[in-house]
Amino acid sequence: MPARIEMEEVAGPSAEPEPEDFPGLCRVCGSVVPRAGDPSSCTPSICSERCLAQAIVGYWAAFGLEARVSIREGFARLEGLRGIFPPA
Repeated sequence: MPARIEMEEVAGPSAEPEPEDFPGLCRVCGSVVPRAGDPSSCTPSICSERCLAQAIVGYWAAFGLEARVSIREGFARLEGLRGIFPPA
């Protein structure tokens, strides 16, 4: 017995990412973020290692901790956190 199957197209967000026509803006400083394929690209929403370092410091500050971040060889590195353990 044949069955009739109907499909309906629903308008909405696509599961497939659209090709990037132009880069977005940095969420830290507002400048243009390099394309993902660019070697200077840090993340899809942050333009440089300096802004990434600021974002890391801000993230941990929201938890009441002081982050120590260094920028070496083009990378922002979390070197330590203060405030994790209460003073003795």
